[in-house]
Amino acid sequence: MIQLGVNIDHVATIRQARYREMPDSPNAEPDPVAAAMAAELGKLGAGVEAGADYLKVTPHRLNAGIAVDTYDDHRMAMSLSLAALGGVAVRINDPDCVAKTFPDYFRVFARIAQ
Repeated sequence: MIQLGVNIDHVATIRQARYREMPDSPNAEPDPVAAAMAAELGKLGAGVEAGADYLKVTPHRLNAGIAVDTYDDHRMAMSLSLAALGGVAVRINDPDCVAKTFPDYFRVFARIAQ
């Protein structure tokens, strides 16, 4: 587990965003990364609406100090770590999953976040 935090003097919020992926076929399964992202953003306190082919995130005050899971996916670890840039301390479970694509990610991120 790694804990990230950035000292910023404002309330952290997420601006509304919409992630949409077109399924390969009309009967395609929902995107597992989108479902995992919805669950973890929800833990942080974001408003999340998930559909079969979209993920809508709406602005809410985020909860600090929450532990989020990566599902052994480097994309989850990296994207959820960005909440720290908004002034929210977040704990990333299994941060080593970034080793497959960017082994020094959290070291580099810590330099950027200072």
